Amino acid sequence: MRLILPNHGWLKHCVFCVVALSTTVVSAQSLPRVLILDFKNKSGNASLGYLEGTITEAVTAEMKKRFTFRETPAEQWKGIAEKNFFFEPDYATDSAAMNLGLLTSQDVVIAGNIMPGKNAGNAIVSVGVFDIGQKKKIEQLEIPLSLSANMFADVEKIATKVSDTAASVLPNKDDWNRSGLADFTGKKRQRLYALFGTGVLPVTSTADSSLSEVTRVTAESFNFKMNIQLQYELELPWIRNTFAWGGGLVEFGSQNFATNAGGSVKGTLFSWAFIAGGGWHMLERVRWRLSLLAGAGLYTQSIRFDYSSDTVFALNSSTLGIESGKATQALGIIAPLAVRFSYRVTPDIAVFTMAGVQGRFFQNSQGLSTYFSLGAGYDF
Repeated sequence: MRLILPNHGWLKHCVFCVVALSTTVVSAQSLPRVLILDFKNKSGNASLGYLEGTITEAVTAEMKKRFTFRETPAEQWKGIAEKNFFFEPDYATDSAAMNLGLLTSQDVVIAGNIMPGKNAGNAIVSVGVFDIGQKKKIEQLEIPLSLSANMFADVEKIATKVSDTAASVLPNKDDWNRSGLADFTGKKRQRLYALFGTGVLPVTSTADSSLSEVTRVTAESFNFKMNIQLQYELELPWIRNTFAWGGGLVEFGSQNFATNAGGSVKGTLFSWAFIAGGGWHMLERVRWRLSLLAGAGLYTQSIRFDYSSDTVFALNSSTLGIESGKATQALGIIAPLAVRFSYRVTPDIAVFTMAGVQGRFFQNSQGLSTYFSLGAGYDF
């Protein structure tokens, strides 16, 4: 049985090329992430506390009316703020706004305070708009607020001025809709993938030049394999850009093995596995993403030989424990590591390509093969 051991440097170069190609072939605009922190009443007048929610809601509504962005839920950013010991009254300070934006991977953060005015009849709303990617404050707004019958009209003016400032870094909703990407902005948490793959370039710890009575035969003994997989994925809401996945695969292969008797015999492989693991979206845009997946599971292989073409070898094969035409089975651990590029054809349907390695570990041997896969998935 002749096994070819590939150069490991070449293998790394191959995976690198797949990643590089995936990131340069396409480009698309990313949906920006926006964090609107609760406005805080620092006017010294406790009766104005209700304005905290009123102004926050008005700014949020105006931003949603004019722009397309991904809003961070309050329970998510507040949980992160609490874990990192942010003092709630300080949420609207420059340092808290910038650090919370970095911790929650935002593009834009809006933070504001209600400050005392020149007299009891008015207040000043101080608003900072931050570009987190550039680590700078875009603008600091100081907007008067009349504490009279015109107060709610002034609140609307405040929301408009904040939105006008954010327009320099956020996509206009009408422009976004005309781009054809609006239907793809809703992110779904679950996916079901089906894929077809080929396994090549096997590496094994038990390489032999020919099939003999002491040869250990595993899936890596087959130079070419094919598999069919079904995977389920679930986005993890508490860690950005991560997901859990699980699924199963069936694998099969066939080839002729040289024997130490000078002939050859035909071997066939059939195996199945159940695998679970996790992943990380390394790069994500509106219609495409580049993801890293890793996992582990149980792998069962079944190998069958037909000795009819080499009668000499058949006479000496009893110590293999494999009778001609009968299958031998082995249970091991499978551990895949892969990079996947997926592209959404419609809001619900995606196609993808994937490259990686699968390691297999049995009691007396270990090995791995390189895999290339194509498939399609459904988001729901």
